[in-house]
Amino acid sequence: MDDGVITSLCGSRTNPVLDVDEYHNGLDIAAEEGSNVYAVRSGYVSDVHVSDTYGNVMSFETDDGYTITYNHLQKIF
Repeated sequence: MDDGVITSLCGSRTNPVLDVDEYHNGLDIAAEEGSNVYAVRSGYVSDVHVSDTYGNVMSFETDDGYTITYNHLQKIF
């Protein structure tokens, strides 16, 4: 991602929408609108869809067995 800033780590946190403590199973990175997002490892795109909660979503399967999901994307090419 172009010049992204980590805004929330994986682990216990207060949900910013529901205002309740819960486990956050991810890493949030904020960036300027229009920033590029890059694959973190080699692999392939396994899913692209639109979610009411997460907006434009793309899932990526890495060659070494991880699933990386990118949410709140402005566009997916």
